[in-house]
Amino acid sequence: MKFLKFFFIFFFFLYGCLDIKNLSDEELYEQIQFIEKTNDKNLISYALRNGYRIKLNPNKNQNCVKINKTDKIIYVPSNDESEILLEANIIKSLYAIMIMEKFELSEILYEVEQLSTYKEIEYILTNFSLDDIKKDEKLKKEMLRKICMYIENNETLDKEIRNDTEKVNMLCKYPLNTLADRENYYLSLKSAIESIEGSDYFKIVYDDLLRRVKKGEIKYNEAQEIYARIITLPTKELYRMQRIEINSNLRALKRFKKFYEKEIIKLKNKRNMYKDLVNSFGECYKDKNKTGS
Repeated sequence: MKFLKFFFIFFFFLYGCLDIKNLSDEELYEQIQFIEKTNDKNLISYALRNGYRIKLNPNKNQNCVKINKTDKIIYVPSNDESEILLEANIIKSLYAIMIMEKFELSEILYEVEQLSTYKEIEYILTNFSLDDIKKDEKLKKEMLRKICMYIENNETLDKEIRNDTEKVNMLCKYPLNTLADRENYYLSLKSAIESIEGSDYFKIVYDDLLRRVKKGEIKYNEAQEIYARIITLPTKELYRMQRIEINSNLRALKRFKKFYEKEIIKLKNKRNMYKDLVNSFGECYKDKNKTGS
């Protein structure tokens, strides 16, 4: 009993130290305060506990969530024209970082973007009135098409997110890898490392470095330096290091896959609460008739 009492005192003391002012720049503080009053306030405490800060992205051309895990910074797209969109983007970024930290993912995968987009739309429909949404021209321009797809309760939203994230956009590091892409990569490495003295392993590593260069994650000279370090390591040391990294990543991806399969069903089922809104937005009604759905 004494231990439990100490635990609860420690927990409340720790939670009290998690000041939301430590989470964001002053220009985002008002939005953070609103989020703290919603059912998604746990996302704020999660980011705080993991030492993250949220900043407005100074590059207004980057209309996507950017996460710097090394410096623990989340960059939210700048938006001076829509308070709703800004708040929704914060939710999207907080939700994405919760997934990445919880499952130790090193990059935003398509599945993370998919889950985060569903969460973002659900947040908008739950926390803002129809009148507010209809009056927000910027929100309508950027999100109404996806909101329509969401409340029409079909699979077109998944295709839209996939199309968006498959376009080449070095600022946003698109195209995004899928969960299957990363699983196949590490399984290929695991197979190739057993014959590490051959060339298969090094070719897989080099091809992946070039992929990262094309996406803008690293520069070409950085890729060459990384590759040079790898090929000069003693075979036993390289085998030990890579075996640990490969198994660690495969475990992380396996855990995330289990979460994703349950979470996407849960988020899609929540769409049923909003299906009657399809006739509330003229744009959705027109689009529905156009597609014949």
